Amino acid sequence: STSMSTLYEIRPTSYGGRGAFAISSIPAGTVVHSSPSPFAHVVYRVFRKEVCAWCWRYAWDDAGRGNWPVKINDAGKGKERDKARGGLWFCSESCKEEWTKDDEDAFAVGVYETIDREAAKALKVKPTTDLDPSENKRIVLSLSDIVPESLQANDLTAEFMDSVWTEAEQVAHSSFISSTASGRSQGKRRALTLLSDSSVSTSWSEFLSLQPSELSAVRSSPRQLSQWIQVYLFLASIFAGHPLHPLTLDPSYIRAIFIRDAGNSFGIWQLPYMDESEMFGWGVWVSASYFNHSCSPSLIKQRTGREFSFMTTRLIEAGEELTISYGSVSDDMKTRRKRLWDGWWFWCGCTRCVEDLRTSDEHGDDVSNIPLR
Repeated sequence: STSMSTLYEIRPTSYGGRGAFAISSIPAGTVVHSSPSPFAHVVYRVFRKEVCAWCWRYAWDDAGRGNWPVKINDAGKGKERDKARGGLWFCSESCKEEWTKDDEDAFAVGVYETIDREAAKALKVKPTTDLDPSENKRIVLSLSDIVPESLQANDLTAEFMDSVWTEAEQVAHSSFISSTASGRSQGKRRALTLLSDSSVSTSWSEFLSLQPSELSAVRSSPRQLSQWIQVYLFLASIFAGHPLHPLTLDPSYIRAIFIRDAGNSFGIWQLPYMDESEMFGWGVWVSASYFNHSCSPSLIKQRTGREFSFMTTRLIEAGEELTISYGSVSDDMKTRRKRLWDGWWFWCGCTRCVEDLRTSDEHGDDVSNIPLR
């Protein structure tokens, strides 16, 4: 990422976490930060053929058709020749070249292929008598033994979360560990190589520095915990024997991702952005995650291809926090704050919301049960 570091600094906020604060006054129309590519991203499966895997151009907008023509394939025979490896489609050969340059050993493509193939199989699975029903239930089909179906927000504590992940790890280790010692040691060596790569380890370290929000996330939506555990067990099962298996078996990695992604991610939207724009997926631009929300934002975010840039909308005073909006801010106060709680798990206490609460109280509206941050 690139930033004009003389313009702002990252430091703790008065309401928790960290934010970006202007070092000196910044004129309106100043690009204060740009982040050229995401640490991680996903394009939803339903949009894979229509959205370029590299630049995210939309086929319906740019070409007036339902899918892009360029793909990575193995030049197989028959139907295999028509398939795109990993479900990846591109708007041009140049975008495909950029992807392959970034993924020079085709490792990411292989991961996409594995997930797509096994997910397709899972969707077709029907109950069978070939497996012991208790084992079938224990491994994948039901999570009630690990996460109670009647789980309530008040049940969710740090200790409970730790116990759930520990039990899930025990299930994964007893069910999905490679059957051969050589396979395990080979996978471990490859996994350690991945983690020791300087660019990967630096990015991962930066990602881990982001604010986690595990308890607020699952308390807002308790069923989310079951979804997290299900994804963990799915990945642990499909990568058995794969170089990534030691990393997918260890729940600390996927747990670290889950508790940071939603609170620090940006939507990948159809451009130009309008109310009816489609959301193609999401991504995490780590260096851009320190711009917190305000219903009266001082920055506007703009995406060009894979790059996000942030520009001031007005004069920023020295010491003022640089903020963006998480979604539309044109709605009334109650609607805005409810959406932020549902999507990002916090009750907004920005100056606009505080003023709206004060005004509502003066007009006799019942605001006694509306929380601040």
